[in-house]
Amino acid sequence: MRIYRDFFNQYFKKFDIHDKDILGKFHHTYRVMEYSKLIADSLKLNLEDQTICQIIGLFHDIGRFEQWTNYHTYEDAKSIDHGDLSADIIQREGILKEFQKENQKIILSAIRFHNKKTIASNLSDRKEMFCKIIRDADKIDILLEQNRIIKEKAEHLPETCLKDLYQRQLCTTVDFSSDIELLLRSIGFVFDFNYTYSLEFIQNKKIIENKFQLLKNCITDTKQVEELEQFVRLYIKERLHVR
Repeated sequence: MRIYRDFFNQYFKKFDIHDKDILGKFHHTYRVMEYSKLIADSLKLNLEDQTICQIIGLFHDIGRFEQWTNYHTYEDAKSIDHGDLSADIIQREGILKEFQKENQKIILSAIRFHNKKTIASNLSDRKEMFCKIIRDADKIDILLEQNRIIKEKAEHLPETCLKDLYQRQLCTTVDFSSDIELLLRSIGFVFDFNYTYSLEFIQNKKIIENKFQLLKNCITDTKQVEELEQFVRLYIKERLHVR
């Protein structure tokens, strides 16, 4: 792993390492790499596959540095798809040459699909597994680290987000221009988690409980928030088979 970390660290130094937005993605990367390993451990993957998971975590957002530098935004819709850009950078740099061709393809596919709404339906079971691991690891960190503060107030939750959440799916129908929409988007990650470990992690850390407490503090219609919280909590219990 050392040569890959060294490459990543040197690549990172090509950019403005004092920019808090660049530095934030650097730290996000290493946390996601660790979450990827923990999920791999929970699945009892062999050492080689655990290493692949860590490599994917390390490189999944490497395109973010170029994205921010060129566009000063992390919104893909307003700039460039950072999953595709990250995969293209890794392919261009040839850093994966020590891996067998099939494992190179797995790593690049997982990086490319980590930020997409859905995973391609024609992937092999093995490719799909690595895609699911990085998607879970990425979402765990976003849930834990982002949307900790809401500066605005509102009477009701936005209907567009509620419609998606009550259908047990990701929020995709808004442009996430408000703190409340961003927080609801992160809550919606619950419905896209693939592995028990991921749900147990957020349950043990009381992440969803904390997110809903934020909403209760800024939404006048607290009953609406409580009903959504109950709905999300019930879903988690069903997935974890908790009585």
